[in-house]
Amino acid sequence: MRKLEWSQKAEDKFIKDTYEFYGDDAAEELDVIPSAGGGVYISRILVERVQNKECVRVKIHRPDQFVTDPNRLHDIRKWCQDVLKPILDNLPAQRTVFGQDFGRSGDLSVIQLRQKVSDAFWHTPLVVELRNMPFDCQQEIMFFILDNVPLFFHAKFDARGNGQSHAEAALQRYGQDRVDCVMFTRTWYAEHFPKYKAGFEGRHFNLPVSEDIIADHRRVILDKGVPRMDDKRDKGEDGLQRHGDSAIAGVLSWAATYQEGEPAAAAPPDATEQYNHRDVYQATKAANRPRLRMRALT
Repeated sequence: MRKLEWSQKAEDKFIKDTYEFYGDDAAEELDVIPSAGGGVYISRILVERVQNKECVRVKIHRPDQFVTDPNRLHDIRKWCQDVLKPILDNLPAQRTVFGQDFGRSGDLSVIQLRQKVSDAFWHTPLVVELRNMPFDCQQEIMFFILDNVPLFFHAKFDARGNGQSHAEAALQRYGQDRVDCVMFTRTWYAEHFPKYKAGFEGRHFNLPVSEDIIADHRRVILDKGVPRMDDKRDKGEDGLQRHGDSAIAGVLSWAATYQEGEPAAAAPPDATEQYNHRDVYQATKAANRPRLRMRALT
């Protein structure tokens, strides 16, 4: 017990802070009003069991006026060299996959790397959270990471809305054998979220220690028998809104671990290959192809 002196002002503040913490879940969690959905798909305990302080979480936030700053790319390149490069340079030479949930101003962009430690375990060496980051700067960061990770094997991108251009840039640079531009559907969720949940249950990967990451995964609900993201938001550790962003990055990077039969990871992409650039992307037909520390830095 904290043995704090009671006052009406302190009680009101406690109630306000508690309701803000639960966000859109306050009615269900605090007022015992049943949710209209089918319930949380990935529980807190599943996420807590895989959290590990060896997983690095990096966060970068830029102000609104940064989009017109003529030095913004120089700033981001310096940030990549100062913050990301030491982390990437220390990664072991293991097969590496990549997943990204894309956001611009309202939602976060979250990048997640996984490295294969054994047939039964993938380590998450780095999670990068970008808030209010201009499109060209996000591309700069994505290229820097994929150009510098060891044994880059496969990447899956959220290609909805604003993310489509970002995903296409990766497709053009690294090739269709290494990059999937994913347009989420109930079918995609039905295939990949159960595999992701099984990864939690079997402890086949780890994640950074973070309440934000726990809250993000509670945004995955079961709807008519199919897992999907709900439409609610949470107040994050920084006081700003989140919408399950690291859960989407997580399921994308985990889906990337299931890829097979890609070119040797050390081989550079063939820049002369011609690709079929469609306006609407579908997830790669994986079934038809032979199988490819918590810390916040600013």
